[in-house]
Amino acid sequence: MEHKSFNDFFAIFQADGYAGQISQNEYNQAVDEKRLNADFRLSPVLVIIFHHGDSAFTGPTDVAGVYNDFGILGDYLPRRRAILFDLSRLSELDLPDDPDAPELFAVLRIMQVIFKLDISTKVKEVLERLEPLSTIPKYRRLIRILWWYFVKNARKESRQGIMTVTNAVEKIIGEKNMSMIIEMFKAEGKAEGIAEGEARGEIRATLKQRFGGVPQEIKETIQSMTDLVALESLLAHAESCESLDEFAEALK
Repeated sequence: MEHKSFNDFFAIFQADGYAGQISQNEYNQAVDEKRLNADFRLSPVLVIIFHHGDSAFTGPTDVAGVYNDFGILGDYLPRRRAILFDLSRLSELDLPDDPDAPELFAVLRIMQVIFKLDISTKVKEVLERLEPLSTIPKYRRLIRILWWYFVKNARKESRQGIMTVTNAVEKIIGEKNMSMIIEMFKAEGKAEGIAEGEARGEIRATLKQRFGGVPQEIKETIQSMTDLVALESLLAHAESCESLDEFAEALK
């Protein structure tokens, strides 16, 4: 999946390169494992271009579109066609709104409007929809992630609009220092790390509560991780694993 927040004509070329590398890696593995024979076939690689921006995506979705065929080479050009998911072409009513997965609508809706004018009211409405879930840790993190995504990327929004959303978040999750965090972002130029740090802390707290302590090696490995998706997965594992040894194995 290739994510674009602007109308990139060569998005399909970039995505095709990644897909080709995936196939190359699979081929190399087959060679290493001595599985390469006349019956071996590579796995298909499906390419998706995920676009959201202030205008519709108009670049080619077939990699042949970035080549010059000189009027005679069309049948011999590379062919890989991507599925285009273009948020800018959809209305709010077109977005999936599953009550069992409210985060999907929230993320897509905010991405859909992030480059528009006067979006604070729309963002506030989306975050307020998550308020009934705000006592659940993963939704508290989601609300904060969506808030700082808004702060960092709403280039056309006024300071008043930013503060409107910030005040709403303070109310929704009971956070009292959001304004201070905004100033910190402006001063230091970074918003990354808050959700990751929160997830790391929850993992350590969960392990300590369940098993009475956390070995230093596990602490250091958790502290070195910066992938929020991986940390979310580890948090779920910390809540369900039978022992610290089982959790340590998952860290590998």
